[in-house]
Amino acid sequence: MIDPQTHTQGDVLGNIGDLLREEQVIYENRQILNQAFQEIGSALRRIRDLKLYKLKPYSNFEDYCEAEFKMSRSRAYQLIDSAKVIQNVYSCRQIPANEAQTRPLAQLPPCEQKEVAMQQIPKDQRTRLLKLIHIGKKQLGLDDDTYREFLDSVTGHRSAADCTMSQLNLVLRRMESAGFKRGGGKYSPRTRDKSLKTPIDKIRAIWIDLAKQGKIKDRTEAGLRKFIKRQTGLDKIDWLLPEQSQKVIEALKIIQARETRE
Repeated sequence: MIDPQTHTQGDVLGNIGDLLREEQVIYENRQILNQAFQEIGSALRRIRDLKLYKLKPYSNFEDYCEAEFKMSRSRAYQLIDSAKVIQNVYSCRQIPANEAQTRPLAQLPPCEQKEVAMQQIPKDQRTRLLKLIHIGKKQLGLDDDTYREFLDSVTGHRSAADCTMSQLNLVLRRMESAGFKRGGGKYSPRTRDKSLKTPIDKIRAIWIDLAKQGKIKDRTEAGLRKFIKRQTGLDKIDWLLPEQSQKVIEALKIIQARETRE
């Protein structure tokens, strides 16, 4: 009997697990398409190039996109081209911040894309992002050392001035997942309205519940941080992106489902 998890069909260069991983990227990011167009485009490109869509009852990529994502052929290829542009110009300090900005570049040969990318993005857009990050730093109550550790963990740089536009947008996403509100006032994750339940609140609640059930030994915040680092590589719980928070929650649920050892 054929194992559906490992079987490949015809010229398909992967298995159903590969397809499901790429689809998960698309499903998770569709609501934030403007920020995650690169991830979606890259996933679509792999599904197309590896012919993973054939693992479902589709004979061509276009039918697959329409049926699975209600996405036209032109839109799918637009996102794929955008992801290719970002990959090509990633080393530029100023790179397209959204999918629309990549469209003119997609019409150019790869060798010309970097040069044009440097000229295309207004300096005031980069300045605006830097200001927002500075506001986020204050709003989240990050001291200089913690802020630079945060930047380094997200971008590999200890100064926002050294980051690309894509990296600056990622920093903002991380700050927003930690509670930063654009246009909001002073904010502290530990003093926010307790009625506002976030994934991080849920993680802490499950952690405490597991301790009460005797399924974990260290119920402290330090113990939770160690667990999160094993799952995500991050040192701070407040730095988790939504998808990383969900990964931690799922891992905690697995522990929760286990029988308590006598």
